[in-house]
Amino acid sequence: MARVPKQLREAAQGMEAMFLDYLMKTMRESVPKNEMSLDNPAVQLYQGLQDSETAKTAARAGGVGLAEQMVAYMMAQSYTGSQGQGAPMRVQGGTHEGHSVR
Repeated sequence: MARVPKQLREAAQGMEAMFLDYLMKTMRESVPKNEMSLDNPAVQLYQGLQDSETAKTAARAGGVGLAEQMVAYMMAQSYTGSQGQGAPMRVQGGTHEGHSVR
């Protein structure tokens, strides 16, 4: 398999970390509040920062595999190599639906 550029791997891990952070934020919002909840701005800020760091750590450790899927896709499409390599990709959705793009 081709060597994966460091910038591509870091970008993919960053995207996975953002996804995991959003996922954790959404899950935290779904928990019902009660009179025992520590729900104040300081706690919310701390939990948000903790969730972000947890998401970054998880993404660097392999996460849910989203970063690896993005890297595999980008490498297969040769977007990391020189222009003109790789097969054209069919666009689905949007104003260019059905057209081939590189």
